[in-house]
Amino acid sequence: MHNVIILSFFLGVALAMDAFSVSMADGVFVGNNHKTYRFSIPICFSFFQMLMPLTGYILVSLATAAFNSIYKYIPYVGSILLLFIGAKMIIESIKGKSEDKVKLSVRIILVQAIATSIDALSVGLTMVHYNIAEIFISILIIGIITFILCLTGIYIGRGAKKFIGNKAEILGGIILIIIAIKLLI
Repeated sequence: MHNVIILSFFLGVALAMDAFSVSMADGVFVGNNHKTYRFSIPICFSFFQMLMPLTGYILVSLATAAFNSIYKYIPYVGSILLLFIGAKMIIESIKGKSEDKVKLSVRIILVQAIATSIDALSVGLTMVHYNIAEIFISILIIGIITFILCLTGIYIGRGAKKFIGNKAEILGGIILIIIAIKLLI
């Protein structure tokens, strides 16, 4: 059990890096507005970071062969979603839309959460030898770490917005595009 906890901690940090980066971009995008997003973004990202390994575990347990045939396409889906959102942020910033007109919607947050947690699906594939308690402890640790890092990312992004102003939204879009390219590679 001790090894599972240590491994889960490091997995949680590694898996949360994309979510952390996107949270920084979201923090830049919303700035000091939308106080409800401060916790809803980390909660949503954490939920999907916990759900994906569990889903991977269930899939590998039920149908390894069928999953392997679609597994190679999963990074492309996440990349396309993040590319779209990043490009949209950049275009809206260049067009000069104000934050009041451009909103970070629940739908966009869900898409970001799914796109950044897709790599966690493969972690579930490696948990096939875990017992039920180890699986739930592992995904709980991954979720807590994701929440903490995403909350930190939002505050870093909000702070960056204060220093670089309107160009912060362009920076946020660029971060999302870089993460999308990383998923493809």
